Amino acid sequence: MEAFKPTAWHDGDTLYIGMDIADEYYLYRHQFAVVSQTEGVSLGDPTIPQGIFTNDEFMGDVYVFRDQLVFEVPLEAPTQAL
Repeated sequence: MEAFKPTAWHDGDTLYIGMDIADEYYLYRHQFAVVSQTEGVSLGDPTIPQGIFTNDEFMGDVYVFRDQLVFEVPLEAPTQAL
């Protein structure tokens, strides 16, 4: 079983990143970062939902995601580069 199953797609203007999160697992909101590995493609600042506030035994007060997450990242490149 995989704890996290990522997917990604775009519409030419926006990159969408989705994550299915297995039961009893969660992702920390503050740990997300996105980086383009495609020459000529720059990414804007991601728009990530707030998440659920919790007190984590390892990280203290944090926001987390459970079950599923989708967030958006503006694409700052010509569509033909994608």
